[in-house]
Amino acid sequence: MKNFVRNSLIRQCTPQGLFFLFLIGVGTLFTSQALAQWKQILSAGTINFFNQGTGNAMEYKAGKLWVGLSKDLWMSPDDGATWSQSPLALGLGEIITHVCFFDGQNGLVAAFDRNLYATNDGGLSWHIILSKGGRHCFTAAFAGSTQRIVAGFVTFNPSPSVDNSVISVSNDGGLTWNDVQSISGDLIDLEVSSRGEVGGLLQNTVNGAQFLYSADAGTTWIPTAGRIDSDSYSFRFDACEAGRVFVINEQLLQPTNAQTNLFYSSDLGSSWKSTVLQNTGQRYACGSIIVPDHLLIYLQTFSKGIIRSSDGGLSWKSIGGPFGLTDSRVLVAKDNNTLFAAADDGSIWMTSNSGGDPVPPTTNGGGQSALAISDSVLFLQDSILPCAAISDSNRQTLHLRVLGCNLPVITSIQITGINASDYSIETPFPNPLTGDDSAVIVFKPNAIGSTDATYTITLADGRTITIKLNGVGKPRKPLTLTSSTSVLIDTLGEEITIPVSVLGLDKPTAVSLTVFYDPLNLEYKGATSLSGMPLDIPGGASPGVSRVLIPASEINLTGNSAITKFRVFADSQQVSTVRFELLTVVDSTVSCAYTTDTKSLTSVIVPSGCGISTISYFMHHNKIPGFTITPNPNSGTVTLTASLPVGASTIDILDELGNIRQSLERDLKTSTTFDISSLPSGLYFIRVNASGLVTSLPVILQK
Repeated sequence: MKNFVRNSLIRQCTPQGLFFLFLIGVGTLFTSQALAQWKQILSAGTINFFNQGTGNAMEYKAGKLWVGLSKDLWMSPDDGATWSQSPLALGLGEIITHVCFFDGQNGLVAAFDRNLYATNDGGLSWHIILSKGGRHCFTAAFAGSTQRIVAGFVTFNPSPSVDNSVISVSNDGGLTWNDVQSISGDLIDLEVSSRGEVGGLLQNTVNGAQFLYSADAGTTWIPTAGRIDSDSYSFRFDACEAGRVFVINEQLLQPTNAQTNLFYSSDLGSSWKSTVLQNTGQRYACGSIIVPDHLLIYLQTFSKGIIRSSDGGLSWKSIGGPFGLTDSRVLVAKDNNTLFAAADDGSIWMTSNSGGDPVPPTTNGGGQSALAISDSVLFLQDSILPCAAISDSNRQTLHLRVLGCNLPVITSIQITGINASDYSIETPFPNPLTGDDSAVIVFKPNAIGSTDATYTITLADGRTITIKLNGVGKPRKPLTLTSSTSVLIDTLGEEITIPVSVLGLDKPTAVSLTVFYDPLNLEYKGATSLSGMPLDIPGGASPGVSRVLIPASEINLTGNSAITKFRVFADSQQVSTVRFELLTVVDSTVSCAYTTDTKSLTSVIVPSGCGISTISYFMHHNKIPGFTITPNPNSGTVTLTASLPVGASTIDILDELGNIRQSLERDLKTSTTFDISSLPSGLYFIRVNASGLVTSLPVILQK
């Protein structure tokens, strides 16, 4: 934990004379400009606040501003004009670390040191919905509905190799819970994007901080390969672009270097870039970050109040406002320009014009919208849209998906670098908008071959976008599934492994495939990556079938990417098979770069010999066959019955001295009948040799 207290008065000389920056209370920054652009909406001392170096959170949802400082939770329904204290009663030693509301009625409060609280009546009452003893509840979020809740609990252990954190999920609003993931590192933040992406931020891992995400609303989690500096307290998804994440690094505890950075990723944390905010080794950024619009970021600092970036963190501007609190989330937005922030003395401040320098409104407000378009797009013969959208009749049509927020109308499209006789531009459809975050443009090259070109799009607001078209007309590349041709075992019940490769990918890309196997002879033990990551998709299994997802981070371009495991229960009558089919490239933006009509077959060759069938059945069912003779005593016609099928058997009739008087061969499935009337009356023994299992039964012959 961190605890910094500062009271000071800074004097600075300027050409206009002398002015003062007053650090009020424990360090709130107010200049004359800041006072003009920010107004105090809740004075220091109103909330029972104590700055102990961690915790504190705010939320703005459905017209309500929620402020949780230390142990108190307050709400304003009118942007700070009036306030009421919510009757949240925290336990001894608890402080608020996260406030999350789904709508105006349903909310969550995570309390460091113990519990997760919930309200279903707009904060009029609160109740504990989850507690984990010695673990601290640091963060929680609604994953798409009021019933689906994801919560993170932490045990602060200095060893990064210990599973410090547990992720729990509820599907009934907190009545019941399932622990779905234990992981090393301190789970410090959980967030859900407007698109349904669910992510988490881990501190104190082996190599720094780490991002993890869930594609199924929190049921399963994938830790990404990328690492960032330790002491990163909060993150946010981009308001528009899928996969883009921003993380603020405080660089106070466990400093990696003298820099404070904003880290950003466009692939859900698989790789990271960073912007240096300061490199003096002094504390600078607090834990508060918000991203109210595409590439529009606000951060709270210790020395410059609030800073803003309109280009995804490449450049920054100070907009005044209050100094921040360590390890806090006390900066929220009503819209792009209306912000609320807590000062480090417990007062609450607001600006309605982004600190005096308002940003342009979104397209919905009549201004320009931001765009996020790749520098280079690889066009393929079919499409970079999902393959299902392409049919044989239009295989030469190329589709471009341009990502952005509230894209304006496209007024013209031009292609340079290809002769006009080699292409024709088709009318964009429909209009060409297809939603709030995409547009589709279509053109059709009339010649096949690898050709580079430039695609220029002119928008209604006058902007032009230029995209390189690398490889126009490039044919689709086939992918190949490979596995062992056969696996030979020598022990019934033996566990075997069958490695699987996906060959032909240009770069690591997530794929899924289906494993088919014989459930009567093979017991499926699951699939893992080479690093041991479980790959079976939850809910994707049934007897004889399992669906497997291999994330991009686990793909080996030149060798095995997955290992499937089985336990073998096979007899000598049947060779079992394992089939790998239905390969799918998960990323729809590159799925049509490939053909996936590939499959692989592995034969499991089992041992053969005396007793294999009987032993196999015993291992399957924990039973051995039993035999009965009817009638007994007998007049000459004997019926031998087996409780289980035993196959080829030798049946000997022995007299009291052990001499074989009669012998026959039978395929004994359930029963067989034979005649012994040629023998004299007396006591005999029927000896059955069934695949090595020998049983003798007495029979009395009375004629």
